[in-house]
Amino acid sequence: MNIGWGGRPFRWGLAVGFFALLTVATPFAGSAPALRDGGEVTAVYRAGNVESLDPPSATAGTDWRMAGLILYNTLYRYDATGKIVPDLAEDMPKISPNSKIYTIKIRRGVLFHNGREVKAADIKYSLERQAHPSAQSWGPSFASNIVGAKDVIAGKATQMSGIEVVDDSTVRITLEQPQAAFTPILTMSINGIIPKEEVDRWGQEFRLHPVGTGPFRLERWTPGQEIVFVRNQRYFRQGVPRLERITYKFGVDPSVGLLRFERGEVDYLADGLAPQDVQRVRSDPRLNQVVFITNNPYLTFLLMRTEAPPFNDVRVRRAIAMLIDRDRLVQVAGGLGVPARGFIIPNIACFDPNFSGVPSYDPAQARALLAEAGYGSGFSVNLDSSTTGSIPFSSEWQQVLQQSFAQVGLRAEIRRFAGGTLTRMLNEGQSVLALNGWGASFLDPVDHVGTLVISDGINARRARYSNPEIDRLFAQAERTASRDVRCRYYQRINKLALDDMPIIPVVVTRTMHLRSPRIGQFVWHPIYNGPIFEELALAR
Repeated sequence: MNIGWGGRPFRWGLAVGFFALLTVATPFAGSAPALRDGGEVTAVYRAGNVESLDPPSATAGTDWRMAGLILYNTLYRYDATGKIVPDLAEDMPKISPNSKIYTIKIRRGVLFHNGREVKAADIKYSLERQAHPSAQSWGPSFASNIVGAKDVIAGKATQMSGIEVVDDSTVRITLEQPQAAFTPILTMSINGIIPKEEVDRWGQEFRLHPVGTGPFRLERWTPGQEIVFVRNQRYFRQGVPRLERITYKFGVDPSVGLLRFERGEVDYLADGLAPQDVQRVRSDPRLNQVVFITNNPYLTFLLMRTEAPPFNDVRVRRAIAMLIDRDRLVQVAGGLGVPARGFIIPNIACFDPNFSGVPSYDPAQARALLAEAGYGSGFSVNLDSSTTGSIPFSSEWQQVLQQSFAQVGLRAEIRRFAGGTLTRMLNEGQSVLALNGWGASFLDPVDHVGTLVISDGINARRARYSNPEIDRLFAQAERTASRDVRCRYYQRINKLALDDMPIIPVVVTRTMHLRSPRIGQFVWHPIYNGPIFEELALAR
């Protein structure tokens, strides 16, 4: 298919704020384009395939976006402005005076892709299943405050007494303690609502045969080549989706994707631009008309396995932190990023622009710390990262880090793995030093803090890190209704975790994207670093 550039190219404004409503709807200033129903868009991904389209185990960036934006709905969702609004819920939850009981009405008439109507029992099943070990969820701990959840998370039970089906359209959720972020947690992709009968039918293979309620359903999947989604004709929101079909091509290097974009063969580069292409696109008058930059809630970091020598010594971990030249990394990325100052990043609640707990770049002090720890002659270590993750500049950054480490005698061997492979290695303790990242699933510090430095968080487990005082402060923060008091708890956690330094915040990423001029409406999601597909439409 050759879709061409078609007509006069139009200006794509740069997003200057995270919640900028990234909508282009006109080829001429001051006029809205006519949109058409139907048609298809083609996007390319660097990833070689999708690992899982089951909501709890859709961990890799590719899988996560497809689950969250294309196939499933949750009780609540973020709109393009970053506001939480009802999704499968009929309205915002009714919360009891003690802030522990949430009563939620479910929209009537919503159908799964298999044609069955969604009932409150499906809500109960989906929330319980994602917390059970059999679902291989990346975030079961987010459910831990629901009454009965701990036994489910431990695999001792399959149901939670704290989730009750009141009637077919009402579910009641009871928490052990008040939790300020519980409604945002219900927006997470892991809580996508699914039909039990389809999981029973497919078992672990449900990840390859997804059935949800989302704006598109799976049409075909050729592993290693492409995946195609077709419009859900019975979608519950009127007037959307406008597109008939979305096609993703796998295993396409971003530079190759750019050439295909210029030839009119693809509409959208899902990974953004390759580092070597950023300057060329910026200086190309035609491409510069269709470029946009997004500020992502995505924190890149260096994760160290703290039980393994030499990283079981905090002096070594702090020395590594002093060898990270964040300004240089941002420069290598063409300015697409900002140096990270801690575990709470810009545009997330409780971010303090005046806080900076990460050590400055200081090779001399790093050398002194290493000598004090008994590693004055350095050591050898593997520096791992992903070829298919959400860090567009991971290869270039690994090289910068390798050179920086060499200044103090650290001999880093660069290793690169497919995203799913690196995930398994981290989970199984086979990687001791990895450049990785975590994108926020909701705009609250619970997400990054809860996954990175709380004992049962997925990245803290990978780092083999636990600090009881941090866990205590985290629990206290979530029982606090006052935003100011809650933020003080999180800032204390931020400082304590940076003192221990099991994970080193590196850069908060930005991404440069291109979008075909034939797309008349293109709205960016504040979480998923991708378009809101149900609102995407072609121009006439």
